[in-house]
Parts: sequence; structure tokens; C-alpha cells
Amino acid sequence: MANAQKMVRLEIDFAGDKQLSRALIGMIGELDDLRPTFAEMVDVIYEAEKKQFDSEGRHGSGGWSELKPSTIRQKMKKAPGMPILQERGLMAASMTNRNHPNAVVHMTPKSLGIGTSVTDDRGRTFWRFHQKGTSRMDARPPYDLTEREKHRFTAPLARRLRAHWLAPQSRLGFGREHRYRRR
Repeated sequence: MANAQKMVRLEIDFAGDKQLSRALIGMIGELDDLRPTFAEMVDVIYEAEKKQFDSEGRHGSGGWSELKPSTIRQKMKKAPGMPILQERGLMAASMTNRNHPNAVVHMTPKSLGIGTSVTDDRGRTFWRFHQKGTSRMDARPPYDLTEREKHRFTAPLARRLRAHWLAPQSRLGFGREHRYRRR
């Protein structure tokens, strides 16, 4: 029996901060390996992150809040001259360069994970605290996509689903020439 047309839900969630939830129509069962498509999507994330860090959050989230005086004093001792969200530069480097040793890009035929393996002194992946904030710290989201970036992120998958859905060899037995035909 041919696979039924199903809805594919594409979600981007950074530590509980849902940035994107889009429904795409496609043939889930017939798309065997999405890794080539995911590779295009990864580039969008890294480009967006570079802009976000270079602008100290102005690119995606309108600007990160100023540091508290106590944090500024601490930063002056540990990392003088470093921008907001950077002490050693490891988190920013791993979130803006897919080839960085701490960058995490995990692809399977049907899933994509992007992140960083940089941790704090206690072994915690601290970017999550910046993404959502805490009771003592304002949120300064390193991951914050613009609407244009969300569109660019979903476009490769939408193209792949559309191309497959309209392909003459589709198991549904219709191609481009039959798509708009009414009965």
C-alpha cells in the first residue's frame, strides 16, 4: 500500500525556547535520507549565530541586556575586553563555526541536532542558562533566528518535500502534470 501524504512538523527548540514550528506537507516514508538537506539547513544556523554573537544579540533578539555591575567587575578580572557572553570565546567559536572542536552537529537520516559541547567549571552546558535566563540572570539568547532565517532554514526541506511529492515516480502515481487537475 502506498504511503499516505502526511504532515511533517519542523520545530526548532533551543532549551525549551521554541523558535519555530512549521508544518510542511510531504511523503515521510519515502524520504530515506535527509542528511544532504540537513547540511544546507546547518549553514543557516551557523550564519545566524555568527551575526548574533558579532552584534551582541542585536541581530536576532534586539540586543542582549547590559551586564550587572558585579558581573562587569568579575569580567574585568577574568576576561577584560571580551564581549558579552564571552569569557574564553569557546562557546561563541563553537556556535559560529561548524568545524570547531566543540561544535556539535549530529545528523541521522531523519533528524538533525546542532549545539555545543562547551561546559562551565561544573560541567554544565551553560548556553542554556543564557538562552532562557535564570532567577538571577537576564536571558541573552545566543540562538535567536529572525523570520528571514527561519524561512531560509525551512526552505531546503520544503524544496525536498515538494520535489519528491511532485516527482513522476511518486508512489501516489501522479506527477507535476496531474497536480492541478480537478475531477
